[in-house]
Amino acid sequence: MDFGFVLFWFVLLGSKLVLGIVVIYMLLPHDRQCAVCDAEILPLESPRLVGRMLRFMRIQRYWCIECDRQSLGRPLPSGGRTNGSALRPVPQVRVR
Repeated sequence: MDFGFVLFWFVLLGSKLVLGIVVIYMLLPHDRQCAVCDAEILPLESPRLVGRMLRFMRIQRYWCIECDRQSLGRPLPSGGRTNGSALRPVPQVRVR
């Protein structure tokens, strides 16, 4: 293949596709609030194949507690919150 031919197709289609993917990724939300109702969202686990594909693309599925809405977003940073204990459940002893 000729280098000019490959460069032509990259400029014609490839660069626009790459730019579109980057812009869509940057538009995905990156915070813990729902876009509709401002409630806290929870991360969801995806099925095996879909989960691998989403991890590769660095995308996470989320679910809103209040409005029962599922959405996609960028993964939240693990150490970004100041109060990390609010995210973890507190273990309690079960008495029978």
